[in-house]
Amino acid sequence: MAAVLACGPDAVLSHLDAGRLHGIIHGAGAGAFHVTVPRRGRKARDGITVHRVRSLDSRDHERLHDIPVTRLARTLLDLAEVTNARRLRDAIEAAERLELFDLKEIHAVIERSPGRRGRRPLLASCGEALEEARHTRSHLEREFLDVCRRARVPLPATNVSVEGEDVDAHWPGTNLIVELQSWAWHGTRQALHRDSAKALRLEVRGYRVLPVTSRTLAEVRQALPGLLDSARTPRAPGPGAIARASP
Repeated sequence: MAAVLACGPDAVLSHLDAGRLHGIIHGAGAGAFHVTVPRRGRKARDGITVHRVRSLDSRDHERLHDIPVTRLARTLLDLAEVTNARRLRDAIEAAERLELFDLKEIHAVIERSPGRRGRRPLLASCGEALEEARHTRSHLEREFLDVCRRARVPLPATNVSVEGEDVDAHWPGTNLIVELQSWAWHGTRQALHRDSAKALRLEVRGYRVLPVTSRTLAEVRQALPGLLDSARTPRAPGPGAIARASP
């Protein structure tokens, strides 16, 4: 509030700090507060980054917790210009979980913001974030898909059934399966035993099950191209193989 008041009566909190106020950006901010002002507004002050605009449409700002702030759609458009695609998608997904996301509002703010370089990345990230949210269950799964993109390998099918087993990721036509292990999903001894038994059953059927944690994502990125190059179609096990693998 102090940062906004210091920039004049038409100033509003914006960008990352607006995202934090809306609850779609997490973590404490570092450095100056971000405030948007009309061109006639005041200049930057210590501890405040001022974003000057020709005008700020009344539909693009509101008061939240009594603080003047850019509305959610305008905040996302601003974020599209100052943050990376992954963080922008995370913010969109957070808005969706909070039931704040409105695609019509996104299109409306883009229509009344000609020339903004964040328009195209915002629309692209909206599509990617909402599509991923429909097919992934955790932040780790979305991070893994980003790893696949950076490694320039095909994206796997996620949360699918292979040989009657639910798996986190699998490339159809190969024997490679990835199981993403996070404390939130696998933080009990029972879950550990269950997943270990599942991996054993799949390996008996000719699949290679690769466990991945958040700490091993970087190593997985380096290894993925080679693993997929050597991945093969699994062979059916011989008679009695499953029985011999069971305890």
